[in-house]
Amino acid sequence: MASSLLRVAFYRVALRRPLHVTAVNGIYSYHPPRVGEDPNINMDFHESLITPLPVFPRTIGFEGELKTLKEKEKGDWKSLSAEEQMDLYNMYFSMSMADMCREKDDWKSVLGVVSLVVAFSLWLHYFLHTQLLQPYPESCTNPEWAHEVIKKQIQFRANPITGYASMWDYENNCWKK
Repeated sequence: MASSLLRVAFYRVALRRPLHVTAVNGIYSYHPPRVGEDPNINMDFHESLITPLPVFPRTIGFEGELKTLKEKEKGDWKSLSAEEQMDLYNMYFSMSMADMCREKDDWKSVLGVVSLVVAFSLWLHYFLHTQLLQPYPESCTNPEWAHEVIKKQIQFRANPITGYASMWDYENNCWKK
């Protein structure tokens, strides 16, 4: 019962939306319409340095000025202005080879974000150590205290196998050589 209700609801929703189905090399794919999208642009268009000449043109349908420009294309190209020639080029391609070869500037954004994260981390570390955390104990900062601890370990003969007591010569009262 529930599955049949879901199926009916799905078909009602699916039938209200127009399907944009295109066939590329015998493979059908569904492209949902997007708001503000030009219906004359081919959804299967793809160009890159690997495939500089795409299989399908960028523009599918020609309306208005593009249709008259397409008719002018069949004639003499010397009569076309530079702007019209660029419009014809943009009907078939979205980028020129120079645009495809141009290096991306994404590294600047990444460097900026990394710099902000490092700066925030350093500021947070400074703030925590100056305002919130207690100062380091004397046992971590005072070298004289460390020498006294070593002397006590030698006096108590602590860890006589691998510790300081194993390196101390108790007969001559000096370090072993």
